[in-house]
Amino acid sequence: MKFNYDRVADAVYLNLNEGKVKKTLEMKDDVIVDVGEKGKIIGIEILNFSYQQKDKDSIADLVKSGVPMQIIEATPTVA
Repeated sequence: MKFNYDRVADAVYLNLNEGKVKKTLEMKDDVIVDVGEKGKIIGIEILNFSYQQKDKDSIADLVKSGVPMQIIEATPTVA
């Protein structure tokens, strides 16, 4: 898994698998999921990341302990 944070865009991208993105699903609360050809999740993007953090820990600490994210309810739409 690769973790990238863009300070200017305030966005995080978690690259979970290799492959081409077939479709992009927009979830609730500025979460975007890239899905590959066989339905495998390629990556997850979290927009407005600094505002979505409950704790103001550093991003490095979040990666070490696991990024706190739970998708409770979502209606996927193709972007």
